[in-house]
Amino acid sequence: TGSDSNVIVRNRIGVALNGSALPNGMDGIRISQGPVGTAIGGSPAEANIIANNGGNGVFLMSDNCRETFISCNSFYDNGGLAIDLFPYGVTPNEAGDADDGPNGGLNFPVLTSVTYDAMSGAHQVEGTLEVPQPADAVVQLYLAAVDVSGFGEGRIFLASITPDAAGHWSTSVTGQPVDGYFTALTIDAERNTSEFSRARNISGLASVIVESPAIPLLSVYPNPTSGYLVVQGADIHRAALFNCLG
Repeated sequence: TGSDSNVIVRNRIGVALNGSALPNGMDGIRISQGPVGTAIGGSPAEANIIANNGGNGVFLMSDNCRETFISCNSFYDNGGLAIDLFPYGVTPNEAGDADDGPNGGLNFPVLTSVTYDAMSGAHQVEGTLEVPQPADAVVQLYLAAVDVSGFGEGRIFLASITPDAAGHWSTSVTGQPVDGYFTALTIDAERNTSEFSRARNISGLASVIVESPAIPLLSVYPNPTSGYLVVQGADIHRAALFNCLG
């Protein structure tokens, strides 16, 4: 549609009332003909569930689609990307965010570091954002339902973070699985929203989670292992995670 200021909140798109899949054959939401100011979700209370669709979760088809605000929604099991800014597929970040396109071709964040403290149960997540005025933008962090592209999909909204003037950002979240994935998106001052970032393995970015003093009784699991392993002492609240893949 070409009408402006559309609002799409509290819907199940591709999902039946009982939670089972009820997919659209193509995109869950497709926006064309250049509307400005569409809002899809907003706060957690306004979030949509957009899942199981044959195409993208949300697809912005026209360069004239601007200020499309996509926030706090739950995306999973879509055939394409969770959010796709035309052209089809992942739109790579541009140096200085100089490209154009739907939502200005807004750059997505880059997750650079994830560490886990087994004593507090907190993940510390850090990243960068390359846009002209990063301190005026917001990074939203999600627990990911990993797409085959490796980017997104953001299934559970976790936090909103404001980067500093250099584009660096960090946050701490608790209660997340140690074998899951994080992803993030950008929302700028005009409420343009980016595609989701590359999903990053929660445990794979940390070589050691918590340093523990030498303890006579140790357990290693899984045993045998071929990837990530946990070394745990007699004090079950202290553990270290090692990446055997290098």
